[in-house]
Formats: sequence, C-alpha cells, structure tokens
Amino acid sequence: MDSEVIELTFTFDKEVGWIGFGLSEAVGLGMTGSDIVVHETESKKIMDMYVEGHLKPVLDDCQSSRQDWTGSSYVLQGKHIVKLERAII
Repeated sequence: MDSEVIELTFTFDKEVGWIGFGLSEAVGLGMTGSDIVVHETESKKIMDMYVEGHLKPVLDDCQSSRQDWTGSSYVLQGKHIVKLERAII
C-alpha cells in the first residue's frame, strides 16, 4: 500500500531568505512537538526539524538515516518556487 503524501508549493515574486512550515498532531499545545521543514533559499538546503514549545527549531535526530521532508526549489519566469513533500505516517 502506498503512503499518502503532503505536497506543498510556495511561489514568491522575489527571493526570500528562508521559509518554514510545521505540522503538529497535538491540539491545544501550540508548536510543542511540531515536525517542521525549513528551506534556505540561497543554499537551497532543506532541513527536517522539530520544536518543543516556543523555542528555536532544532534538527531532527533522524537526519542521518532519512529525512521526513524532501523537495526542490527553482526560478521560473522570474518566480521563486519551492516544492516540498512529506509522507503521512
């Protein structure tokens, strides 16, 4: 059985320094336990991160084995496009 995938596409008129997006299962806990992806525009680096509370996100421990988030970025007709995806586990 194939797993379901979340696919996100962000389009910007100009280059941004970074973009972040997070998901959380916990209702009423805010950012605590959120799975976060951060994309650095200049380096095109995608970082799989998490956060515990209202703190700065840190790299997810699974970085060495696999990333939950994958994606790409490119410029098309002057628009900066970031595409991200993650399996729903």
